[in-house]
Amino acid sequence: MSKTHPNTAPLNRFADATLSDKEPPVSADSPLSKMIGQYEILEMIGQGGMGTVYEAVHPHLNRVVALKMICRDCQLDDPTAKERFVREMRVLGRLDRHPNIVHVYDTGIDGDTLFIAMEYLEGRDLGTLIGEPLKMPVKDAADCLRQAATGLAYTHKTGYVHRDIKPSNLFLTDDSVIKILDFGLARKIEEGGDFDQTETDDASGCEDFMAPERLRDKKADVRSDIYSLGQSFVRILTGPEQDWDGEPIPPELKPILDRMTAELPDQRYQTMDELIEAIDSSFPDVASRLHQSRTSRL
Repeated sequence: MSKTHPNTAPLNRFADATLSDKEPPVSADSPLSKMIGQYEILEMIGQGGMGTVYEAVHPHLNRVVALKMICRDCQLDDPTAKERFVREMRVLGRLDRHPNIVHVYDTGIDGDTLFIAMEYLEGRDLGTLIGEPLKMPVKDAADCLRQAATGLAYTHKTGYVHRDIKPSNLFLTDDSVIKILDFGLARKIEEGGDFDQTETDDASGCEDFMAPERLRDKKADVRSDIYSLGQSFVRILTGPEQDWDGEPIPPELKPILDRMTAELPDQRYQTMDELIEAIDSSFPDVASRLHQSRTSRL
């Protein structure tokens, strides 16, 4: 059963966090007028620096998908765009078995265009909640936080740090399921816990939610994702940064968020499992509600 938040804005279809709502004019040779791989393009969802996302359908399977593409022009404009896109294809290929990570159905190349066919989501990203007059109820926030932590725990155990967690990369579906989006900045974790330093880290990502150590010396590990997740929920619950003085963090979540966003990594939760245990201790009904919800969908 779908849960509607009292602040729900008009329906947002799946769109990568790098995308905007601005829709460019459609030319005669636009992807809107042709097939990409086996997919028939229906309409544009959004466009950004990393490419374009379209609503598309696989005609034989009659499956609607979100088709994320990067064309040759985008690759020429941004030399790192193809590298990030290919990385996202590979990472999602390993992670898409988890219910809190966007599922991938297919990847491929059509001429000069690379594409990822992902599940088509209906709902809204949590970034749309920032600045709304009514804030997310604290138990709903704890529910969303726990789901995101569960998806990231799986990501970390699979061997990756996300490195770009922010509200717009956390999508809340109409069935009240959190889906983590955009793995274009993900990095492999080394045995010592840091990400693979053989891959260049230019501290890409949104600085508003970036852990201090990433800004300071460009190092990241699982605790950097914990910081970014905590900072995301601070912003969701308190509003834009300029309004923080008027919206205190709910006391039920404050100790958890304070530890997640500690300045030093050693002062934070050391794993997502530790964070989940803290949420379950403070909100025992949240874990029970999640279990009942998932059981009812079986």
